[in-house]
Amino acid sequence: VLLDRMVARAGARAARPRPGGAAALLEAVEGIAAGAIRAARAARAKAEIIRVLSLDVERCRKDGAGDRSDILALLAQSTYEDGSPLAVENVVDELVTLLVGGHETTSNSMAWVLSHVLARPRVVAEITDELERVFGGGPVEPDRTSELVYLDACIKEGMRLSPIAPAIPRPLAKPLEFAGYRLPAGTI
Repeated sequence: VLLDRMVARAGARAARPRPGGAAALLEAVEGIAAGAIRAARAARAKAEIIRVLSLDVERCRKDGAGDRSDILALLAQSTYEDGSPLAVENVVDELVTLLVGGHETTSNSMAWVLSHVLARPRVVAEITDELERVFGGGPVEPDRTSELVYLDACIKEGMRLSPIAPAIPRPLAKPLEFAGYRLPAGTI
C-alpha cells in the first residue's frame, strides 16, 4: 500500500505543469532585453550629459567666464600649479561627481527633514503661517528666504536629528549643563 501511494504521488507530480520550458526561457530573454534597453538609454543619457558639459567647459574657456561665478566656470578656468589647464575630461569628471554627490546628499536631507516636519501637524501649521506672513500667499522669492526663520530652524533641526554624516563631531557653541554635568563651549 505504501509503495502504491508513493507511485501515485510521483505520477501526480509528473503530471503537474512545471515552471520552465519555452515560456520561462522567453520570459528570461525578455527580462534581459528590457535590462539591456534600460542600460543603453542610461548610457546615451550619460553620454549626452558629458557632451553638453564638455561643450560648456570649452565655451567657457574660449569666451572666458565673464560674470559667471558657477562651479563649471570656476573649474573651467582652473589650472595646475604649472599653469596648464585641467583636461576637459577631468573638469567634466569633477562636475559629474559634484552633481551626483550634491544630489544624493540634498535629496536625503530633504527626505529626512520632510519626514520630521510632516510627522508634526503643529510644525506644518507654523511653517504654513510663516510662509503666508512672509510671502502673502504668493510665490516664494529666493532672495527673501532668510526671512523664513522658523522654517530655517526646522531644516536645521531635521538635519541635526538625521545628519547625512552622523560621525562628524560638532563642538558646543556655548556652555551647556546636561544631566548634572557642565560642558564648556568647544566640547565635542
